[in-house]
Amino acid sequence: MSRTASTYLVAAIVLFSPRLDAQQAAAVGHWEGSFSGPNGPVAVQVDLSVNAQGTLVGMLAAGEVQGVPVANLAVEDRVVRFDIPSASARFSGTLAADDQSIAGEFVNQAGAAPSVLTRTGEARVAAPIKSARVGGEFEGSWNGILEVDGRKKRLVLKMVNQPDGSSVGTIISLDDGSIELPVTVAQNGRTLRVEVKLNGGVYVSNLTDSNELDGTYTESGIEFPLTFHR
Repeated sequence: MSRTASTYLVAAIVLFSPRLDAQQAAAVGHWEGSFSGPNGPVAVQVDLSVNAQGTLVGMLAAGEVQGVPVANLAVEDRVVRFDIPSASARFSGTLAADDQSIAGEFVNQAGAAPSVLTRTGEARVAAPIKSARVGGEFEGSWNGILEVDGRKKRLVLKMVNQPDGSSVGTIISLDDGSIELPVTVAQNGRTLRVEVKLNGGVYVSNLTDSNELDGTYTESGIEFPLTFHR
């Protein structure tokens, strides 16, 4: 994208998204780069866009992992920062004067990996993952607590039927930056199967007479009891 084109794009974003300042709007777009991983270079893509509420949001793809939400996204003094809770990592980089690159580093427990992200176009906003329609007894928001290694994580499972006869599901971990992950849902009678594509997690439950989802969450072969309630 040329500098002139990106300038017009920034102006349009600021005009129609009054909550964003010029710096935040300059970060909107599709960015590509790489960093050095333990097994060699890892290609990374970052999409920064504006949601329906006029807030700057981001998604990341690295290697074969797609659709990773970022948290705590901020642009201050031309420094772009965001966390990647699912990978216990973060990124910080400086937006170039021409708004065409971000030079920074990805940081996790293993250390820091320098990376330069280059703007290659407009943000690619992925369409919601759709599943078959669910019964009214399942639709809505459910709250549960997942205990892992003595740590309790508050979860919110949401299922919303769509006008086209499909449904859209998400799961939110309130204790991990309130990141909202897309899930697929499949109902078979009073049994519900939820799959988290990002990490391969699967939750299978039954709707009880007391209106609870009583089941088991499995990730990497390890099973955890998990119950959701209204």
